[in-house]
Amino acid sequence: MITKSLVWNEAVAREVAAVGNHRRLYLGDHGSVFLAGNQRLPFELVIPNLLGECLTEPLADLIFPATPRVEGADEAAAEALLADMGWADVLYPTAVRISYAGHAVWKLVWDELRGAPALVLWGANDDEFATFTPDGRTVNFWYSVAVNDVAYRVREMHVVRAGGTTIHNAAFRRSGETVEATPAPWSAVAGAWEPGAQPAEELTVQGLTLPPAFRLQNVLGASDYTLSRKNIQWRMILVESARNFSVSLTTVPQLLIPPEAVNPQTGQLDWEQLIFRIKRPGDGNLVTVDLKQAVTSLGDSGSVLQNLWDDWNAISPISPIFYGKAVGSAASGTALALSLLGTERAVQRRRRVYTPATAWAVAFAAQLRRVYAGDTAPAPAEFALAWPPAIPEDRDAVSQRIDRATRGGWMSRRQAVHEQHPEWTPAQVEAELAAIGAERV
Repeated sequence: MITKSLVWNEAVAREVAAVGNHRRLYLGDHGSVFLAGNQRLPFELVIPNLLGECLTEPLADLIFPATPRVEGADEAAAEALLADMGWADVLYPTAVRISYAGHAVWKLVWDELRGAPALVLWGANDDEFATFTPDGRTVNFWYSVAVNDVAYRVREMHVVRAGGTTIHNAAFRRSGETVEATPAPWSAVAGAWEPGAQPAEELTVQGLTLPPAFRLQNVLGASDYTLSRKNIQWRMILVESARNFSVSLTTVPQLLIPPEAVNPQTGQLDWEQLIFRIKRPGDGNLVTVDLKQAVTSLGDSGSVLQNLWDDWNAISPISPIFYGKAVGSAASGTALALSLLGTERAVQRRRRVYTPATAWAVAFAAQLRRVYAGDTAPAPAEFALAWPPAIPEDRDAVSQRIDRATRGGWMSRRQAVHEQHPEWTPAQVEAELAAIGAERV
């Protein structure tokens, strides 16, 4: 979120709530988002988790089938800094976060124990959030602590100026999502840390002239779920109507799956055999509901689910091929390629944000090393990210293409090894070239 506000306000609270809802949708907890009050519908436990399992995770898999390689004049220095900060470890979780939240925030800190910079995905925990001023020179990191059963929102504000960065820490009492406007004494939250470990209330660090965080924005400017959740909500209502089964509940139903409900050949569930235990409104007694008796038309229910899937494919950026759905047995290679074009574009658009984010991380890591470790090496600037193909290529087709190119003399042996193994590091490529050379001697 880009905001001029330096305090917790309604706009921040609304965005935090929206991100929390989308996180629950990613995890498949649709009922807590879509259904009001105590109304919980039994079918929610078997509704497909299209958002998490069919959108967010497949996109993250396609964006990062392997860690991008670093290339360029400064690649060795850049690779060393990235490895030092743990860059590769946060890439996949970042892609997941961007999909369901609409953005992710990287925070780079100095790890005193390791004597090295550490890259953190801020927001990985539910109570973490970050706000930026429009110029990006002031960043507020919000998180929660509790002392003596009193809850606080802590604001860690970084103000970046020409000579360095000033860090202001403040704590605001909270009740639920209501946060007081006036900060409490900083000493009031001292018990949230080990003795002597509480951050200073104010600290200026000379030499840190870059922002301590970078916001990675989704290409859509919002969560991938904005359109998808409306579609799923509508279809869930239709599924419930087709099953002609609706009970107001006070607790989440318990789903029991008897062994005979699982087909031993396919491993799939027979929905007619599913049994629910629900707490009956009024007396609170547990009641077993057999869907074979409660459902008037499983055929109608199945057709609505198929419509849900068809609608999903119409709005999803991922081709049905990735879910095991054929595009036609007689489809040509061109038709298959065209069916994957939308997916390839979606992946490539989502990759773009990692280039400026990685450049910031390398530059700020060099500043941290200069300030805290006395390292005077200049920040690597001449490097770029080399990505594996957005759509996995057929190995045989790749081999044939590479063979034609090398025989024709328009591809070097080094490039041939790289294209055959795009996931390899430069060191692995050089080792393979050395092995090939040794065999030819």
